Amino acid sequence: MIASLRGLAILAAITVALAVAVLLHRGPPPIDHAVLPAFTGDAHELHWQRAVGDMTAVHAGDKWLMGTRTLDARAIDAVLDALRGARWHRRAERARAGAIHATLAVDGRQVAIGQTVDGVDQAWLVVGDRALLVDGWVARALEPSGLALVDREPFAEVSSVSELAISPPGVVLAGVPRRTSIGIVAPARAAALVSALDDVQLVRLPTSPASGTTVQLGSAAPIVVGGACAPDAQQLVALHAATGDGCIEPAAWQAVVTAATALASPDSLDPRPAGFPLDRVGSLDLGKPGHDPERVAELVAALAAPGQLVALPKAAPKSSLVVAPKGGAPITLDIYPDAVARHGEPRAIRVTPNVLAVLARPASAYADTTRWAEDPSVVSRLVVDGVTYDRGAVVGEWHRTPDKKLDPQLVEALATALAHVSAPDAPLPAGFRAAHHVEVTLAPPVGAKTTHRLELGAPGPKGCAARIDGTPMEAPPELCMAAAAVAR
Repeated sequence: MIASLRGLAILAAITVALAVAVLLHRGPPPIDHAVLPAFTGDAHELHWQRAVGDMTAVHAGDKWLMGTRTLDARAIDAVLDALRGARWHRRAERARAGAIHATLAVDGRQVAIGQTVDGVDQAWLVVGDRALLVDGWVARALEPSGLALVDREPFAEVSSVSELAISPPGVVLAGVPRRTSIGIVAPARAAALVSALDDVQLVRLPTSPASGTTVQLGSAAPIVVGGACAPDAQQLVALHAATGDGCIEPAAWQAVVTAATALASPDSLDPRPAGFPLDRVGSLDLGKPGHDPERVAELVAALAAPGQLVALPKAAPKSSLVVAPKGGAPITLDIYPDAVARHGEPRAIRVTPNVLAVLARPASAYADTTRWAEDPSVVSRLVVDGVTYDRGAVVGEWHRTPDKKLDPQLVEALATALAHVSAPDAPLPAGFRAAHHVEVTLAPPVGAKTTHRLELGAPGPKGCAARIDGTPMEAPPELCMAAAAVAR
């Protein structure tokens, strides 16, 4: 018992000794190597003091501004991200940083940028009374040039505006499809102007005001371009915008002027009668069902077929056709013997006779003429001029009643033609007499059998006059010829 108590006492003494040793030998707390400890990246104001001039950026709403100039939010974020992630490698007395050439104040907290270290990509910063050695990229990120902060794309919104105007040469590009004062212009010509404006970028900050050409993007404040940008940069062109002034390359601006001037010529007109999405052509509503899709596709293709820009014919047009673009005002097409002109434009478009023939079709020609549509295997019986043909158990096999020699390929061709019949309504010619009488029985896998009766005239290049289930129509050529071949 006594020995046990003595052991416990010794164990307790050892525990106390160990605890005292840990307390006596505990190391110092870890050092925070952040350049700005606890900085989260949020800031309201950035102010740079530099030998080349001070800069102040203020966060206003969803923008960063330098005075009235809109800054590039991505460039500001790069500064804040660098400051939040910056870590120092060594600390030293303040004098070690050398001469200070710029100071950044972030909501009152200052970071001074000192000298670089020869031979390595490192630089000194000063925060408070201590010099901090950091990687070179940190120092460079904290001291961007004025041009790096500004929004360098003065025409960035050009692709999204519904209207843009450039004067001189006095071009207004607006609407859907794109048009100028002379009419609807070729999409490539309009795209060339938009692309040229989109490519313009500021290459330095200006010292001289701009004067000359005015560019209006939608309802935004006009942008003025022209004149030398600065006494020491006579080759650059000055630009004034609400987002901030700047200098641009003369070649970039010349591309804009060239594209705008080209749009003022009648030769810039779209050489297609209506090469844009359409809602309506004449009385034909393309958005409604019940139209023959193949004929509608032919009409759309004809209107989009390119022609040749020619002088406007002096004679009166033969007819007119009104087309309505999607999202745009109706356009009247004047139809001449060999050309089409959008009414009010200074040029006509010479098109092929096939295009003119399609444009001359009445609206009734676009009605869906499908009478029935089945798979050819559904055709179970054919009766041609009193002779019956029944489908056999094997694909392509047919039996004839009365039993005589037959050509199964000719019968299969007729079955294929009768499985899907498209025939427009058409009056029968005077004295119409059927050359062949045909009955077709369709036996689909699901549903009842149906039988259609056809009275077909003699076949011709466009088909044949017919009476189908009692209604006068024009049967397609392949059906008329296949029936005549089996009857023979």
